[in-house]
Amino acid sequence: MFFSRQLKSFAVGITLFVVLAFIPHQVYKNLSPLFVVASLMILVMVLIPSVGVERNYSQRWVRIGSFMFQPSEVVKLGMILYFVAMYAKK
Repeated sequence: MFFSRQLKSFAVGITLFVVLAFIPHQVYKNLSPLFVVASLMILVMVLIPSVGVERNYSQRWVRIGSFMFQPSEVVKLGMILYFVAMYAKK
Protein backbone atom coordinates (compact mmCIF):
# COMPACT_ATOMS: atom_id res chain seq x y z
CA MET A 1 0.00 0.00 0.00
CA PHE A 2 2.67 2.51 1.03
CA PHE A 3 5.01 1.60 -1.83
CA SER A 4 2.26 1.79 -4.46
CA ARG A 5 1.14 5.21 -3.19
CA GLN A 6 4.73 6.47 -3.28
CA LEU A 7 5.19 5.03 -6.77
CA LYS A 8 2.04 6.80 -8.01
CA SER A 9 3.20 10.10 -6.50
CA PHE A 10 6.62 9.63 -8.10
CA ALA A 11 5.04 9.00 -11.51
CA VAL A 12 2.87 12.11 -11.22
CA GLY A 13 5.88 14.18 -10.14
CA ILE A 14 8.09 13.00 -12.99
CA THR A 15 5.29 13.59 -15.51
CA LEU A 16 4.73 17.13 -14.25
CA PHE A 17 8.47 17.78 -14.29
CA VAL A 18 8.80 16.72 -17.92
CA VAL A 19 5.75 18.71 -19.04
CA LEU A 20 6.74 21.87 -17.16
CA ALA A 21 10.36 21.66 -18.31
CA PHE A 22 9.29 22.24 -21.92
CA ILE A 23 7.44 25.48 -21.15
CA PRO A 24 9.61 28.55 -21.89
CA HIS A 25 10.71 30.51 -18.82
CA GLN A 26 9.11 33.70 -20.15
CA VAL A 27 5.70 32.13 -19.56
CA TYR A 28 6.51 31.63 -15.88
CA LYS A 29 7.85 35.18 -15.68
CA ASN A 30 4.62 36.61 -17.12
CA LEU A 31 2.41 34.45 -14.90
CA SER A 32 4.28 35.11 -11.64
CA PRO A 33 1.78 37.74 -10.33
CA LEU A 34 -1.01 35.26 -11.00
CA PHE A 35 0.87 32.65 -8.95
CA VAL A 36 1.01 35.07 -6.01
CA VAL A 37 -2.74 35.77 -6.16
CA ALA A 38 -3.51 32.05 -6.50
CA SER A 39 -1.24 31.32 -3.52
CA LEU A 40 -3.12 33.81 -1.36
CA MET A 41 -6.45 32.33 -2.41
CA ILE A 42 -5.28 28.82 -1.56
CA LEU A 43 -4.12 29.99 1.86
CA VAL A 44 -7.55 31.49 2.51
CA MET A 45 -9.17 28.18 1.50
CA VAL A 46 -7.70 26.60 4.62
CA LEU A 47 -9.99 28.80 6.73
CA ILE A 48 -13.17 27.69 4.95
CA PRO A 49 -14.77 25.00 7.16
CA SER A 50 -15.90 22.69 4.35
CA VAL A 51 -12.56 22.87 2.52
CA GLY A 52 -9.93 23.24 5.27
CA VAL A 53 -9.16 20.04 7.16
CA GLU A 54 -7.90 19.82 10.72
CA ARG A 55 -5.16 17.26 11.39
CA ASN A 56 -3.25 16.91 14.65
CA TYR A 57 -5.00 19.93 16.20
CA SER A 58 -4.04 22.30 13.38
CA GLN A 59 -5.89 23.32 10.26
CA ARG A 60 -3.23 23.24 7.54
CA TRP A 61 -4.69 20.97 4.89
CA VAL A 62 -7.08 21.56 1.99
CA ARG A 63 -9.31 18.79 0.69
CA ILE A 64 -10.65 18.92 -2.84
CA GLY A 65 -12.57 15.73 -3.52
CA SER A 66 -10.39 12.85 -2.38
CA PHE A 67 -7.21 14.88 -2.88
CA MET A 68 -5.60 16.53 0.18
CA PHE A 69 -2.58 18.83 0.16
CA GLN A 70 -0.87 21.51 2.21
CA PRO A 71 -1.22 24.93 0.59
CA SER A 72 2.13 26.03 2.01
CA GLU A 73 3.88 23.78 -0.52
CA VAL A 74 2.12 25.53 -3.41
CA VAL A 75 2.89 28.92 -1.88
CA LYS A 76 6.60 28.07 -1.67
CA LEU A 77 6.68 27.43 -5.41
CA GLY A 78 4.66 30.56 -6.17
CA MET A 79 6.94 32.76 -4.07
CA ILE A 80 10.06 31.33 -5.68
CA LEU A 81 8.69 32.03 -9.17
CA TYR A 82 7.64 35.54 -8.16
CA PHE A 83 10.97 36.48 -6.60
CA VAL A 84 12.93 35.05 -9.52
CA ALA A 85 10.86 37.17 -11.93
CA MET A 86 11.28 40.24 -9.72
CA TYR A 87 15.06 39.82 -9.47
CA ALA A 88 15.33 39.12 -13.20
CA LYS A 89 13.85 42.57 -13.88
CA LYS A 90 16.61 44.18 -11.84
